Amino acid sequence: MNVEDIEKSEASTEDFETLIRGCNPAEEDIGNFEATATNHDESAVPLELYLNRLQSDFEISDSEFQNTDSMQDNEDKMKKHAKRMGQIAEDWDEHWERVVEVHIGSYATLPSLCWNCKTSLTSCYIRCLCCVKTFCPECDSQFHLWNAFHQRQLLFNAELIKLRSRDFWDQNLSVVVERDVAVPCFIPPRCKSCRRFDLNATSFKCSHPACGITEEASVRNYVESGYWPGSPTRTCTLFTQTYMTHWFHTKHQIPSTAAMKYMEVSGKMSSEGGRNPVINPIMFRTASSQFSYINHMIDVDIKQDEKMRCKACVLPCMYSHFDVIFKLYRYKAARSGHFKSLYGDSVIVSDEKIEVHVAEINKLKPQKGYDNCGNSTYKAGKETTSRHRTQDETGLGSACCRHGVVLVAANLKTGENYRIVHFFQHFLWTIGYIYFCYDVICNYEKFLKDLIKVSEGHLLHGEWARMSKEMVGFLSVLHGRTHTWDCQVDNNGRWREWACASLGEEQEQVFARFAKYGLVTKHISPASRNDHLSEMIENHNKEKDDGMDYALAKRAKKIWHS
Repeated sequence: MNVEDIEKSEASTEDFETLIRGCNPAEEDIGNFEATATNHDESAVPLELYLNRLQSDFEISDSEFQNTDSMQDNEDKMKKHAKRMGQIAEDWDEHWERVVEVHIGSYATLPSLCWNCKTSLTSCYIRCLCCVKTFCPECDSQFHLWNAFHQRQLLFNAELIKLRSRDFWDQNLSVVVERDVAVPCFIPPRCKSCRRFDLNATSFKCSHPACGITEEASVRNYVESGYWPGSPTRTCTLFTQTYMTHWFHTKHQIPSTAAMKYMEVSGKMSSEGGRNPVINPIMFRTASSQFSYINHMIDVDIKQDEKMRCKACVLPCMYSHFDVIFKLYRYKAARSGHFKSLYGDSVIVSDEKIEVHVAEINKLKPQKGYDNCGNSTYKAGKETTSRHRTQDETGLGSACCRHGVVLVAANLKTGENYRIVHFFQHFLWTIGYIYFCYDVICNYEKFLKDLIKVSEGHLLHGEWARMSKEMVGFLSVLHGRTHTWDCQVDNNGRWREWACASLGEEQEQVFARFAKYGLVTKHISPASRNDHLSEMIENHNKEKDDGMDYALAKRAKKIWHS
């Protein structure tokens, strides 16, 4: 980095601090919740320069921020898009026969050259679909003895033969023969005895006749070679790490995809390649879970990545929203499984912590029935409901910030009730959030005041009392329409100073994606469900974090032009 880059970065840091000071209240105002007006004249110039720099860095056009595009502009865009799509359709109609001819001709035996030795090939050669290369039989044997998962085809006298991993062409006998194929491994630097090594299929064997030492390949050799074991003690089943990564992104980008269907798709592809289509489901599930969890530990322990924190929320954190989704349930009839949860409570709070918190409140304030507000009836205060009688985990409670980053989550064993809401509010208060949005905040605040009264003398009375004073609750915009007018005036988030005009539906936006996982959580074990949803939350937060700079720059520019 040169001197000019350093000066630019320092200037950018100063402008960013100016922006933060303009958006956050002073420390003395936070305690009383009496924010003073910001002098926009003093910060207008550096803020404008900062936003312009962000716009140039991310190549964001003014039209992306302004909502002043005319109907004519939109019509022109639609016409251009339709023209492009029409041109693509015309291109296919015009060149369709040519593409079909080329595709069919690719199966024929054609003169070619060996990619390695450049020998002219006419009537017999091997074509690898993974390498996209052609080989003579000798070079194919040398190369693919170390690449067991490549799909190869033998073209012999206008006949196409699919070769399995152990199939090779014998030029002398003019037949396909089976040979031992070695799983690629890093060769040890030297033999402990005579410093010479030859690699067999599953072991490192010294070639010196006087030595004869054989060293078995370990799990480390396989992992370093890009493979992932189904069991750390047995190497009978191996998966490529690329395959594990592909499954991780598939199950989170297409949340309704089940592991069994994914294995069936892989089996079909293996059958088409002439290989065995059977994949051990237990080995696959175990290997994929361990692969994801180990990558999680690398991010947390080595990279020190805080996955349950929003990097855009700077202390004092302004806003958080809590809600519950009942689509991520699990039936009691589902089998429990033989494995423990790998993630534990690192992402989803353990059931024991929730039960202890609820039990402490029940000692002071027993559970009652429904709660009403205005003309609407809300079931958030009910402990159990008949519709959950066949379920073990009834749903997932979660809280996020105004940027959509999930901060905390927990399983529900019963229906939604204020005791669980109290646990989430207490957690959010401890990490520095001062605004708490909840769909039934009016009745919940009455519950909180009653709890503080009956908890006098309790060990946690002082902490709960401070939380109720320091953390302000308000209603979401849409739910405010179903409450009485008094509740809207007292609790509507858009009228709370320094609440940044939050919509109060951020957690609902998060649940719009989480709901798609409900198709695969119904029948899996508790440990698998916990790990699967933990991966889901971390993957969601990572995607939010990756797009945070662009999203914030776009929001800031839009506000600046409004």
